[in-house]
Amino acid sequence: MSASGFDPMHKDDAVMWFRCCGERFGELAALFDAIAGRINKQDDLHKLATLGKDAASDYENMADCWREQLEKGGFQQ
Repeated sequence: MSASGFDPMHKDDAVMWFRCCGERFGELAALFDAIAGRINKQDDLHKLATLGKDAASDYENMADCWREQLEKGGFQQ
């Protein structure tokens, strides 16, 4: 355990964490997309659902990029 009170994270654990984050953000994006698909495009709720889908998709991509970089490059301290 380090002075911060936390054990160092193993690379494989971090990769799994980022994979799970990416998957959940993907599910959230799909949920927002399903909601937006059921609402008139002129409705404010459709616009909010579309914004939510876009944000979740961005975070899905970001988590996947971090996972891939970590998987291939490892940790550096």
